[in-house]
Amino acid sequence: MIALAPEAKSWFLADETNDGVNGINTQVGLVFQEAIDAIVAGEENVKGVAEILLPDLQKVLSQYGIRVR
Repeated sequence: MIALAPEAKSWFLADETNDGVNGINTQVGLVFQEAIDAIVAGEENVKGVAEILLPDLQKVLSQYGIRVR
């Protein structure tokens, strides 16, 4: 898998950062948790969640001056 290294991307989600309720990790984690919960509860399918997920992530990341394309 070393051949994939040039394509690797980092992300704003890590375990146990303890960045508080307003921290980027906490907020991004909550967006993903809500999406997973909606799928598990049968409220959304994966495609539906993806359409909701992007605007929510854009909102969180924009608070930190991060643009999502």
